[in-house]
Parts: sequence; structure tokens; C-alpha cells
Amino acid sequence: GGMSIDGDRAIISSGRTVVGSVTGVVYVYEKSGNLWTRTAVLTAAAPTTTSLFGFTRGIAVSGGFIAVGISDVDGSGNVSASVCVFQEIGGIWTPVADLRPPPSTLARFGLDVSLDGCRLAVADIGDDDQGTSAGAVYLYEFDGTTWALQDKLFASSGNGAFGLALDLDGDRLLVGAADEAYVFAFDGSRWQTEATLVGQDTMVTDNYGRAVSLSGQYAVVGASNHPHVSAQVGGAAYVFRRDPSGWVQDVELLPDLLCLACGFGKSVAIDGSSILVSAAGDDEFAANAGAAHLYDLAAGIWSEEEKFSSSGVGSEIFFASQIALDGGNAFGSSPFAEDGGAVYAFDVCVKSKAEFRNSGTNPASYSIAPPLLGTTVQASIDLQGTTGHSLALLLGFDSQDSLTLRGGQTLLVSDGGSGELLGLPTATGPVATFLLNIPSDISLAGFALSTQAMHFGGVQPFALSNAIDLILGQY
Repeated sequence: GGMSIDGDRAIISSGRTVVGSVTGVVYVYEKSGNLWTRTAVLTAAAPTTTSLFGFTRGIAVSGGFIAVGISDVDGSGNVSASVCVFQEIGGIWTPVADLRPPPSTLARFGLDVSLDGCRLAVADIGDDDQGTSAGAVYLYEFDGTTWALQDKLFASSGNGAFGLALDLDGDRLLVGAADEAYVFAFDGSRWQTEATLVGQDTMVTDNYGRAVSLSGQYAVVGASNHPHVSAQVGGAAYVFRRDPSGWVQDVELLPDLLCLACGFGKSVAIDGSSILVSAAGDDEFAANAGAAHLYDLAAGIWSEEEKFSSSGVGSEIFFASQIALDGGNAFGSSPFAEDGGAVYAFDVCVKSKAEFRNSGTNPASYSIAPPLLGTTVQASIDLQGTTGHSLALLLGFDSQDSLTLRGGQTLLVSDGGSGELLGLPTATGPVATFLLNIPSDISLAGFALSTQAMHFGGVQPFALSNAIDLILGQY
């Protein structure tokens, strides 16, 4: 089965659970306070006795939509696959679309899916258009009435199995394949290959590309069979960063020296400034008890913050075989726990951050406190004490930049090609102040924003301030 979290809503599939004559269910949970409560049980819209609903990890939730992969075997042994999309209508989860690839006999359609708003990515690693089992990814978009096919993506090269893992984040999609991962970006009309991500020391036996996760300008790719201690297998997770010049490897996360054959990186998740990496074969508490490692980003450095285990530690339960992370909520599955398996929920409190960054001749005029959810934060730009201007414009974008302009000043923020300007307020000086109301919505925990001020008025030319990279947090 699989798991997916969207803020305070989560879904968990149990592909072997039998309801009547139908196999497979998806449970919907909602969080209120510190308690997760089951609110719905989904089954196939048009089931047969051979349907396997939610049997793979191909399930996803975003907003008012849930997507579930389904495989089916007819009386002749022919395997077909589809994806059922549910929409929450009047508080009831209602099936609204049955998506199938052309031809509908392909067996691996829906092995993984990813939802973000009204956009859905569906993997089909058995697609043969570019060669036997080369793989493909289908992009669908909801137009308010129907889910329509928007594009079909292929790997530009590689070793096949394109679509082993997916993660959709706005106008970017990360796709895992055999020994590679690909980033695609939507340019307003089509999806284009933006980068091929390959770990600097990966080998073909590393299982690189079978787990991927994407959030903002960071991507994580797991390699659960990567050797790192005297050729002993421990695994790794590779973190890539999107810079103005493109995607670069930021860091290679490795388990501790005792984590041999622990499957570190079999499942990965990133949300804002937090990364969660599975190690289902970890032996620290018991043989193959499993663990999940939490990393936090501060001042450009990823550091391990915490190591999670299941509450009832036992051997051979393989905790964190799959993990999920969003909005300060983390899940880890234990498929071999008692009574048919278990999923454990953890709170991952995100620390708010305000990190100073500057370059060139920019005046260090801009200051702001770390933004806490549910508070009002004051930003200040010292105009009179630096450049003598009288008006400040505060820019907020989703990416960092370093573009030197005429005169030696440096533009330090960018839309990263997304075209999204996240903030544009103005205030007057001599010290311009801004009061920014931060919503209390927990789903915003970890949201990253790069900000910079521009000085205008009275003195020419304009001036650019230092930048401050913000992360919305809970403390």
C-alpha cells in the first residue's frame, strides 16, 4: 500500500484488505488538535472480484481530490490498470474520473501517482513507446469539469523504468527512473526537461531513482543500496538544489556507521526545510526494527535533527518502510507490525528562520524576525541611514538568485522560472516598516520565501538591499 499527506488530511491504502468480494481500500484521516480520526473508507468505483485497489504506493491526496491506482486481472489473465480520481463533494468522497492509458491493457499504469491542486501525474513504467518498458508519465489537469490529458513525458535517455517514483510541486515534476532522476518544468504550454539528476558517486546497483521528493528549490533522490563503509551497503539520499545556473548536488546524506543493509533512502520526503529519510532495516533498537531520520536546513547546511522509531519497538517490523511528510506531519509505516501492519504519526515542528544574505555593493538595510505561523511579523528597511531614499518596495519570490546589475548591485531573489511573484508591498521611510500577517494554517509550515527590498524616491538611481531567506515555522 501507500500513504500521502496534505496538511491535516492523510490517506493510507491497504491493498490486501477485503471488503465483501473486493480487495483493497483507502482510508481517509483528518487531524484535529493532536488526534487523527478516520473519516472515510474508499473502495473501487466499479470493482470486480479481481480488482486490486490501492495495492501499490500509487495514491495521492491534494485539496479536495484523491487519486488511487488500480490493477485488474481478467479471466484470461490479462492485466489492465487505471487510476480512479475522487472529489470531495458536500463532504462525501465521490469518484469523478476513471483514467486509463491508450491502450488500456498496459499493466503498470498508476504504479505511482502525484497530485498538486488540479494537476495529476501518473507513472506507467511499462510504456513501450520509447522502447520496451522504457516508461512514461501522463499529466492530467482538471478544468473544473473533467480531468483531461495535458501531456505525456518520456526520458530523454537512460536505462528505462521511467516513472519508478514521482513528485509534483507546482510547475515542476520530479521523475525517478533506473539510475537517474529527471526534473520537468511547465513553461505555460508544455512540460520541458529541465535537468537530469545523477548522484556524483552512484552506481547501477544503488537503486538510485526509486524514491524521489521535490519541494521548492530542493529535490531528494534515494539510493537504498548505495555502499558507503568498506563497500558495505547502507544507502544514501542525494539532495539537489536549484540555483540560477541550474540544478546542482547540494549534499549526500548518509546513515551512521552501524546502519548496514538498513535500506537508508528507500523512501524519502521533503517539505520546505525538512527532509525525512527511511531506514527500515535499522537495528539500533531491535533487529530490523527500522527508523526514520529527520534533517533540517539552517544557514545552507542540512543537519540531522532527530531519529524516529515506532512506539512499540519490535524486531522485524521494518518501521519507515514508507514515509510521508507535509505541514509538520510525518507518517511512517510498519508493514509487519502486529495485527496486519501499522502506520505511526509524528509531529515534526518546523523552526521559523530568517537568514541574512548579501552580495556586491547592496546596503545591509533590511531586517525581519523569523516568521511564526499565526503571528504578525515586522520588516524594516533603513532608507535614510543607508541610501537616502524615501520609499521601499518589498519583493518576495520562491527562489534565491545572484544577478549582478549595472553599478555593482546584486538581485538576490528570483521566481525560478515559475513566474510567481509572492509579495509586492510598499512603505515610506526614513525607516520603512511592513507588518506581515502570517496565517496560522499548519500546511504552510516549512514554506520558503526569499525576500529583498528596493529603495526608491528622491535619490537616483534605485538601490537593492540585502536579502533574507524566510521559512515559516511553528517555533
